[in-house]
Amino acid sequence: MKSGISRRAFMKGAAAGTLGLAAASLFGGVPAAGAEAGVIPAEKPGELTEEILAPLLVTNGCDPNWARDVLMGIMAPYWVCLAKNETAMESALAQVCQFRDEIIPKLRATDGHGLRLCHEMKHKALIAEAKLRASLERREYRGYHYRTDYHYRDDENFLCCITVAQGENGGMKVGTTRTSGRAIPPRAARSGTRPDASPARTGRRACRRSR
Repeated sequence: MKSGISRRAFMKGAAAGTLGLAAASLFGGVPAAGAEAGVIPAEKPGELTEEILAPLLVTNGCDPNWARDVLMGIMAPYWVCLAKNETAMESALAQVCQFRDEIIPKLRATDGHGLRLCHEMKHKALIAEAKLRASLERREYRGYHYRTDYHYRDDENFLCCITVAQGENGGMKVGTTRTSGRAIPPRAARSGTRPDASPARTGRRACRRSR
């Protein structure tokens, strides 16, 4: 294996905690007593280890820093992150899926730091896909979520949380969860006062305006 750190040395370092942030990022902290989060299933330690160390075995691959710039180029345009519309987001989603399928498996690491970056890019691609799918589902204009193809807030259909779940096959399923909250009344929205604002905070705001 042509890399700056051998597999055996990496595993020894991770076990001893000597790789710092890289090891903590990949393997997680020590879970609390009785907690299951972060615990590797007993039946799949070898499979997970191979998956974690895979970038160290890539000889002719892609630099994770270059991959970061590519993904940023997909997600940063104004019509994808700010003034969104269906056409732009569908195009960005297709590029993110191609990035996920063709670039992520080819990411190459030569040390523990590079290995962390490779897995970080894998997670960033996952988040980018989930964000785009959720933004496409919310067909309205609400807060910082501005869509040029839907100019109004739609409380009847979208006073809810958009949920994105990843299945065992890697596919994403988009759904909604209705909220128990109420829409902000138009008058309160215009005055900048929240319906749930405490009297003390509202009073302090009024004092500042009177000065």
